Amino acid sequence: MIYSLDNVKKEPLVNRIKSLFSVNHNLVVNGLSSYVMPHDYSAFKEFKQLVDEIHLILPKYKIVDMWFNIYTKGGYVKKHNHTSEATSKNSWLCGVYNLHKPLNSGDFYLNDNKIEAQEGDFFTFLPKDNHYTTENQNNDIRIVISFNFMKEISEFPGDDFPSK
Repeated sequence: MIYSLDNVKKEPLVNRIKSLFSVNHNLVVNGLSSYVMPHDYSAFKEFKQLVDEIHLILPKYKIVDMWFNIYTKGGYVKKHNHTSEATSKNSWLCGVYNLHKPLNSGDFYLNDNKIEAQEGDFFTFLPKDNHYTTENQNNDIRIVISFNFMKEISEFPGDDFPSK
């Protein structure tokens, strides 16, 4: 399911991301990623509104990893998944937020099916799902914020609500 996060102020997020250090990543072609240089996003007020909106959508999940990718013209992410021993359990989800997505800046594919997500849209998928993007054909950059989520575990067996 695709969620439109219209209340998130995009310009402060874009400006903050442009100011943060990011590097080349082997899955990102013609672009940069913060994945290999994690940031403490909780320290930046610009991320709070986005995180709060996502917690409304996924109240039983906590963010385990959060990173961004910046794609320049010709940039894309190679096909991959997030399967590992930890994420192979049913308690994990992955998510993508299209922060800045100009026209012709590439499309997201999940298990070889195009996801019709626009700028400001957030969606989730399972770690085992293969995903990738097509090339950014625009002279403007595309910015995507990605997430790994883990379902919170209750103190009481059978209780679906987080313990705090």
